[in-house]
Amino acid sequence: MAAPLSVAVYSRLDDAFHDKLGAAGPALYANYAQAGGTFAGDGLDSYGYTGQTQSVPTPPAITNMIGGMNDVVYGANGAYAATPGFDMETGMGSLDINQLFINFGV
Repeated sequence: MAAPLSVAVYSRLDDAFHDKLGAAGPALYANYAQAGGTFAGDGLDSYGYTGQTQSVPTPPAITNMIGGMNDVVYGANGAYAATPGFDMETGMGSLDINQLFINFGV
């Protein structure tokens, strides 16, 4: 369900910019990086997988907004744990369309 909803949200965002944002991946990753999001220290090897499990962090904060993305920082699926910044559990996080509109300048 997340993929179709994300595509719909990005489609609305791109429509607001008169189809000038281009492909979703590069635009969203660039926006995330410009807002201070980091991909360094994500534990990935050159193939995107370390094969190692991560420990689950202790919670105080559940999310952290980075460039229109709600970065989930707590939880795990067994193989990976959610950590601050980009991680294999939640990627950049979930979209906040209002914040994305602000970040892209609408």
